Amino acid sequence: MYLELPVNVAVMLPLNEKMKAYIGAGPYAALGLGGKLKTTTTVDGQTNTTSRNINWGNDNPADPNENSTGLQGTVGSGDFKRFDFGANIIAGLDFGKFGVHAQYGIGLTNTNPGRSNEDNANKNNQHRAIGVSGVFYF
Repeated sequence: MYLELPVNVAVMLPLNEKMKAYIGAGPYAALGLGGKLKTTTTVDGQTNTTSRNINWGNDNPADPNENSTGLQGTVGSGDFKRFDFGANIIAGLDFGKFGVHAQYGIGLTNTNPGRSNEDNANKNNQHRAIGVSGVFYF
């Protein structure tokens, strides 16, 4: 789970007297709060499932030998980097008293500790998120 702070700029387009559409985009910054890492393995027909809390890894690009506890350790130790940033694309409809909103978030940082963004095999460690929400104005 990441807590995300988006800063989006949107353009409102009136469709009729009671309905408006909007589109926009902007950057976001995110902080990892927690989560579970679940692993399922099957060997010779026997399945084993384990679950544990996520260990946050190295976020300091100036010191690749520092792990999440601040101690010297294995390069990139941890499951995910705690900090992320990226861009959002948003679109929605406003009906006066309520609205609907869709969002696509594109992560620009590599969340795998100890790896650079230049590692093409590692591009899947960038966050992608799709969201749909409803808004009620009172």
